[in-house]
Amino acid sequence: MLVGCADTLAWLTDPEALKDYAKWLERRSGNTFHNGIHVFLQTVESHLRPKTGFVWLRPDLAETVDPGHHEHWNRQSPGWQDVEGWRARCEATRAALRKYRQFRAGKKPIGKSRNPVERVAVVLNDEFPLKKLVEFVNTLERSMPPPAHHRDYCAWIRDVVLCKLLVSNPLRIGQYAAMTFRADGSGHLVRVGPGRYRLNFEPSDFKNEKGAATHTYSVAVDDSVAPWIDRYLTEARPYLVGADETNRFFLPAAKGPQKTPQFLHDEGLSQEVGYKADGLSCRVKKLTSLYIDACPGFGPHSFRHVIATDHLRRNPGDYLTVATLLHDKLETVLKNYSHLKVQDGLRHLSSGIQLAQEQLAAARGKHTTQSGSGPV
Repeated sequence: MLVGCADTLAWLTDPEALKDYAKWLERRSGNTFHNGIHVFLQTVESHLRPKTGFVWLRPDLAETVDPGHHEHWNRQSPGWQDVEGWRARCEATRAALRKYRQFRAGKKPIGKSRNPVERVAVVLNDEFPLKKLVEFVNTLERSMPPPAHHRDYCAWIRDVVLCKLLVSNPLRIGQYAAMTFRADGSGHLVRVGPGRYRLNFEPSDFKNEKGAATHTYSVAVDDSVAPWIDRYLTEARPYLVGADETNRFFLPAAKGPQKTPQFLHDEGLSQEVGYKADGLSCRVKKLTSLYIDACPGFGPHSFRHVIATDHLRRNPGDYLTVATLLHDKLETVLKNYSHLKVQDGLRHLSSGIQLAQEQLAAARGKHTTQSGSGPV
């Protein structure tokens, strides 16, 4: 693969560079062509689509190619620096990527880059996984830093609220990153009385708007969370980064490096103030690694997995309740937790075997009694 300047979307028209990158991702994942690579290639193809693809519509990107690579690109597609040549290059690259993607996906089933339950195994392997999550939150509650360490103290209150919400209302972390609170009650989190809150999300607020989230998610927040929300709003949030600039509920305790792209600045745009979903996920991984024994740490999506698995273990076959808890499609839940169907079936089979054994033992006992009841 060519080495040099890669800070331009023009590289999305170089089929060999893109395939080399995809192969590198594959090697990095133990030679597994996983869904992340598949989706990456599909995304690039969408940018190269004739008439609607962003890169296809931007022939001016040809001007951003490092001159040192012109000879290489000229060999790939002569005339790529004019409008028609650029569009032809986009279409040729799109066709080559699609062929490569379909070949790799068809060679063997798309795999997973890692086992998603490895990091959370210490919780899932427990007899009562939900209890392990609650124990984690309780341990976090008891780990208050000295109030004199003000930033740490504010972050601790925020962390407790976040983890309690992930247990009581297991939504995706993107919902909590985007969640707002406004004093007039127009935010996603609404105070409905002293020590009482509700979560209100419209279907358009969910990533699966066209799937499961076809109705409003309006539910009460668990009573155990409400006092911590009160504390967060009064003792912590006013002192976190961006408190006066946004209605986002969760905020970072420290200002991180500024990564706003230059083109946003040039267009007079800026990124939304608040704690981004990636940042919240990293924070949850850190907390679970610190406060759960023998755990490498896991992200917020694992909370959903633990809660669903725990419920199905205690209520075999109750997939509809799990779909409601996760605000997801029943079909999605059945697909993701189908492995538990076998366990459920074996559990029922074991109960049936035990019942049969008990009845046979009772019958044998009865027969023995009858046989021994006559005269000697």
